[in-house]
Amino acid sequence: MLEDWKRAAKALACGRDIDEQWQDINTNHNHATTGVLTAGVLGAHGIVNFKDKAENCIILGCYRPFTTPFQIRDSLALLDLLGIEYMRLPQENCCGLPIVLQSSETTIAANKARGRALLQKNLEEAQKKGAKRLVYCCSSCAQVAFDSFGRDNENHRYIVDYLLDNLEQQKLEHPATKIGYFPGCNVYGKILYPQGRLERKRYRSFLNRINGLEITDLPIDCCRSAPANIVNAAKAAGCQQIICPCAGCYAVIRNTARNTIPVYSIEEFLLRCLKETGNTAN
Repeated sequence: MLEDWKRAAKALACGRDIDEQWQDINTNHNHATTGVLTAGVLGAHGIVNFKDKAENCIILGCYRPFTTPFQIRDSLALLDLLGIEYMRLPQENCCGLPIVLQSSETTIAANKARGRALLQKNLEEAQKKGAKRLVYCCSSCAQVAFDSFGRDNENHRYIVDYLLDNLEQQKLEHPATKIGYFPGCNVYGKILYPQGRLERKRYRSFLNRINGLEITDLPIDCCRSAPANIVNAAKAAGCQQIICPCAGCYAVIRNTARNTIPVYSIEEFLLRCLKETGNTAN
């Protein structure tokens, strides 16, 4: 299963060897492209409410603005509804995961260290603008950060964690719906970033508190190796929707389930619930 993720990382390299990929990161800060293109994609999707300075610095990830822009849009729309301001770094550094996935056993440690140093640089640059924490829209970046700096380090938060921190007192409702919950497979995380776990049980518990939901837990197959198994299990159970808190798994499953069953990021689902309930910041 890890081999499927390695092949995906190699495809993203687009023919570049490891040294060339690091050089591009050193030059553009991003494994995917330049900051100019990222800014253009954000603007095209109406993701424009960034402040010059704020306590929360949003880390988008190299590929999330291109593969799951709606997940970012919905995450930040939730922050807007909650009255939480946020900023971003024009030159956000890559966490190094795409290169670590392509690394040999003898180079993994060194490449992980380079990625960790870049995340530390992001934090230092954000703190210069008054930020207290980095909030990661990318689940992969979050897992790298947790593995590098500790799961309880308040300087590094996954967007879902941070949203739930601020939604704990909200009573949410949703029209009666049977959903399939896929927590994410965490294949590469268990092997390469074992201390970088996401709080998947917490996300499941929070969904269970939303009035109107009937939740079915879906089998934890690898989203890269067997995404159809996940989608078929949801359909067999009579689920009307699938919800996934992992940004990477969400993109794969959404593409697999296209035109058969709706798949939502947990951020999009929570946004709909918040609007349904009519709760916003004062």
